[in-house]
Amino acid sequence: FMAVYGLPEGRKATKLLIYETASSHVDIGLKPRQFIDSFEGVVLYIHEIDPGTRILKNVFIEDRRSPHLTITVVAPQGRLTFDREQLAVNLRLVNGTINQTNLFEKRTSDMQFGTYDIRLDVQKKTTVMGQGPQHVEEMSMARLRETIQTSNQKDKRYYKALLEWHKKFSLPAANLALALLAVPLGIRARSAKRAYGIGLGLLFFLLYYIMLSTGWVLGESGDYPPAIGMWVPNLVSIAIGVVLMVRTVKEKSLLLPAPPKWFRRLQLRRSYTKRLT
Repeated sequence: FMAVYGLPEGRKATKLLIYETASSHVDIGLKPRQFIDSFEGVVLYIHEIDPGTRILKNVFIEDRRSPHLTITVVAPQGRLTFDREQLAVNLRLVNGTINQTNLFEKRTSDMQFGTYDIRLDVQKKTTVMGQGPQHVEEMSMARLRETIQTSNQKDKRYYKALLEWHKKFSLPAANLALALLAVPLGIRARSAKRAYGIGLGLLFFLLYYIMLSTGWVLGESGDYPPAIGMWVPNLVSIAIGVVLMVRTVKEKSLLLPAPPKWFRRLQLRRSYTKRLT
């Protein structure tokens, strides 16, 4: 559930929350007496910002979002608000002037206004809202399958989507594979030294992580089949776990390396110290 549903929904919700937080407090990042181009197609200049009321004073705006029309707006004051439904920043200006220049028709016009609202779109908003290219970890299973099947060429995005598809199943399956491996190691820890059993468990987990990371890196570049890269660590862990489990049931040694001499000497010294105390 977490791999298939929780991870993509959590990533999308996190990015959306970051965007909402940054946009709703966009006036905090505004600096007076500087040209600001953080908004798509709009250049904003503010002479002064009231620190208490956050009112913008002596505002200048150049709007070039229209291909043939340049709009210049000048107002003595304004205020920024955030529209949560549209995920856009609205700038309300008061008692200002609008100058429109049509470069295609070569004409200009001026008008006065009492209140004028202008919508400011934060750059790269479409990507955040999922309207642009979406990260593979944010895709649903249907979107991943569609991306894999409709890819015209096996590029980096194709391999990433294929890796993510297999990862959603291989990582949950790793819990069972590592649990199977942990049972004979746990029995070994009871019959031998507990610290040594824990060390062996960490060693096998490190081996699994190295195989998984290698498979991800090689699979992402296309040098290694993504399916093999994501499932080989599980298969290796299961194979080792089955062999160790069979030997444990038959009460045979696990064919694991014996503890090093310095470790045995340390254990003997600790047991001798306990006896003395």
